[in-house]
Amino acid sequence: MERPLRVVVVGAGMSGLAAASMLVEKTGNSGLELTILEASSYVGGRVRVDHQWRDVCPIDMGGEFIHGELSILVQMAEQHGWTFHEVMKTSLCAQAPARRSVFLNGKLTQLWDTSNPAMAEALEAWKTMENRGIRANEAMKRRLNDATALAKAVDSDQDCCCCSGNSSTSSSICDLSRSDSVCSCDIDAEDYSLADMCEQLGVGEDARAILQAVIVQTDGGRWKDFGMADFCEVWPYGEVQSRFDGSYSVLLKHYLKSLSNATASVTVQVSSPVFAVEAVQTEEGHDNGMVIRFRRDCTEDDESYIECDYVIMTVPLTVLQKRAITFEPALPRQVQHAVDSLPMYSAIKVYLRFKAHFWPAGVNFIYSCQGVLSQYWANCRPRSNDPATILNADAISGDCGLFGLLDDTNRDGFVQRVSRSDILGLNRMSRPSSSSHNCQSCCSQHDGADMVHLLCGFATAEVADLACEHDAKTLVLKALAQLDEMTRSSSDTMTLASSCFEAALVCDWTKHPYVMGGYSAPAVGGVEFRPILSQPVFNDRLVFAGEATNVQPSSVQAAVETGIRAATAVLHSATRSDQYQSR
Repeated sequence: MERPLRVVVVGAGMSGLAAASMLVEKTGNSGLELTILEASSYVGGRVRVDHQWRDVCPIDMGGEFIHGELSILVQMAEQHGWTFHEVMKTSLCAQAPARRSVFLNGKLTQLWDTSNPAMAEALEAWKTMENRGIRANEAMKRRLNDATALAKAVDSDQDCCCCSGNSSTSSSICDLSRSDSVCSCDIDAEDYSLADMCEQLGVGEDARAILQAVIVQTDGGRWKDFGMADFCEVWPYGEVQSRFDGSYSVLLKHYLKSLSNATASVTVQVSSPVFAVEAVQTEEGHDNGMVIRFRRDCTEDDESYIECDYVIMTVPLTVLQKRAITFEPALPRQVQHAVDSLPMYSAIKVYLRFKAHFWPAGVNFIYSCQGVLSQYWANCRPRSNDPATILNADAISGDCGLFGLLDDTNRDGFVQRVSRSDILGLNRMSRPSSSSHNCQSCCSQHDGADMVHLLCGFATAEVADLACEHDAKTLVLKALAQLDEMTRSSSDTMTLASSCFEAALVCDWTKHPYVMGGYSAPAVGGVEFRPILSQPVFNDRLVFAGEATNVQPSSVQAAVETGIRAATAVLHSATRSDQYQSR
């Protein structure tokens, strides 16, 4: 009898769950022995839902948005009946930014309002830089597509196709030894950082501050190494940004239910960090599968191993960069270089709950060029004690044995909770106020409902590094002071954030022991690095997945897409192997 296809998925984040679900689906629930090893005590990875506030749907303390109306997540939602709502559009057209404001020099200004000189300068500079980034992206891809021909030209000491007619010496050949190599005659292929481009264009300080808050902070990057060619990858998903009505718990439960219902052998082990991956060979040097070594219950003295045919590695970049997992033999040099070259910086979310809607009517997003956090997102939700309404549970009916692996009640204590009484003694706060705005303009999908008023404070990279130096209570106080300063500058409101603050949830992703950051950021050279990470290694036995391996990184949908891609690669390789038959 033919033995089953043995696959180990390392990481139970969205990429790992998507890969596992695809394997179960495509093998027809038979002929598969699937093990998912997760280092944390819960599944979901950087999709972390928190349901400590029981009168409102779970709060997304990690991934939160659906990016684009053509996203695979929209397709899944429509297929399975999950409800979601539009938050904003992201284009630069005049009407799109109406729900977004920028706080600069003590004043709130509508995003891309060109009557503001700094805003006009930032918009004009951004359009110029984006055009150059697109050209660089396209030129670098042309060079990558010609890499084989160029390598042959170097080996034969011939001119490359675009340098024909020049000197045939080696100096006229593209230098392929550099990861960011560019043919000398293709100047558009030169990749630039955002900082370099601003310097070249002479962009002023205020315009730079706007670009930092709106662009760089959103994509989790640092000013000096924010790669424009990587950022300007063609975006095929559309401009509508949405949220699930029941948070990302609906997607998590969908995947867990599909795995729970599988007739194949499926095992999910949490608190099981992998520390070694070995490609096994016979004495004759033939490929003989893989061995995964991990620790049970995260304890050093309880090690175990699994023999398998394929490994799908979905851990965050930071885990690989810190060499928390060793590979035997070592990863190919270009793969390790890609891992080490793609940045993943700090990220922090602070969900603030208020008794009243105090921020300007119609504003969903505020980008701050000063203060402790760089962005605030409105997310008012209807108050309800009906579990079906709160959890969108009508779309995920029934239960499954794996639902207990969701830590939506914060069993591990990773999400810190701060109440009003916690900070009253730290600083003098404004007296509670009952006055408020009607939040209908930014929560139109819930007209007339009894609302829970929420703002999510967010920061990445250098801003998050500074914010993370404060303890949770001090950070919340500083965020409230920042919001008070914003509301005082607006003629639309007299209610202060501190006067109607109720509670907060703080999630510093840098402190997560198995994440250690937010998400991968656009990098100089990233156009080359991400495709390298998407290629199987060790005779196709090891496949990397996760948002960083997607040419459109930094999102839940990016993770899901790469999980599906990795599972497809494994099934394709298994089908080609003499050891397995098409299933």
